Amino acid sequence: MPDFYPAGVIASQLLLAPEMELMTESQIVSTMNAYNKLVNENMYYPGSLNYSNYTPDQLKVTLKPARLYTAWNCVSGSAAAKAEAMVDYL
Repeated sequence: MPDFYPAGVIASQLLLAPEMELMTESQIVSTMNAYNKLVNENMYYPGSLNYSNYTPDQLKVTLKPARLYTAWNCVSGSAAAKAEAMVDYL
């Protein structure tokens, strides 16, 4: 809800943080670390997800840069138009 107060310092200062109702601080950091690894190393291996019913190989995510380059090069126009096409593609 838009009036969510998470526990701790944010609540003690009477600040609202509705996004914190969806994810905890540790989940946000973990997600951002996973995105960083995915973008910078083209791979994310969720070894810490031991509670999953899937095998590590089933959870492995890899980007195929060739497809992204093809999608980028198929769009004519400015870099902004190409970037918008990439977001739509992903």
